[in-house]
Amino acid sequence: MKIVVDSNYYNLQEDKRLLIPYMEKESRYGVDLVKFGLLDKQGNIVQKAKYDFIIGDSIEPDDIIVFGVIDNINHNLPYSVNAYVKCSYIAYNIRNGVLLEGFNSFTLSTDKKIITVHSKNSWGAIESSGKWIIPYGKYTWIDGFDKGFVRARIGNITSGQKENDAKWSLITDGGFTVYNDCDDIKPFYGKEQDYVDIVREKGKQVERKYFNHITKFLIGLSKPKPEYDPYDNREWLHRYDGSTEDAYEGELDTRWNTD
Repeated sequence: MKIVVDSNYYNLQEDKRLLIPYMEKESRYGVDLVKFGLLDKQGNIVQKAKYDFIIGDSIEPDDIIVFGVIDNINHNLPYSVNAYVKCSYIAYNIRNGVLLEGFNSFTLSTDKKIITVHSKNSWGAIESSGKWIIPYGKYTWIDGFDKGFVRARIGNITSGQKENDAKWSLITDGGFTVYNDCDDIKPFYGKEQDYVDIVREKGKQVERKYFNHITKFLIGLSKPKPEYDPYDNREWLHRYDGSTEDAYEGELDTRWNTD
């Protein structure tokens, strides 16, 4: 819940946010409704007050914030004591404006640079530039990005039970699939942990993978490999770092010849 203050008693310049929420009252059918919009640090209206709520803060130009509009409230659903609220959302940031609109649910990445969205039984993920990282429809469910990774599922879940065809993948914030066809990938979004547990062979095999190790491996893959030149006397530098300690590792018959 955001607290919106009167700009007459508030210094916009001292606020760390690049965009500051404001509200206006709107009367409809004799009822006062509150609508929200955004101001810049000079007090200029960036987005008019026409949204029912705003989620997220704009601290950096690429930070994604979400506008929400309540489309329908159903108070008559059977077997339910709560009203069902249907909303539509708009993803926005200061650098690129409106990124996407019309989706029905979402999860913001922990760094607020990627948003996972759901609409019409399809899931996808879009970054702050407006580029799709994971296109709509490739997966049947996608979690939120955390530490540059996300877990995604192909296959359905019925009554909380996984079906036999459900498979999980671990995907980077660049759209690269690190692990595929896993029986399960344990939740890590928002848990402030530096690892992920990968489940294979119907739970018999569980591997703990650390995010920093995965990242270092992927960086290594992206580096160009030097071409081998048998006539270049400096080629040995690529294979020997000048230390003799490695020469005595392992079994006796595997030691290097240091003569």
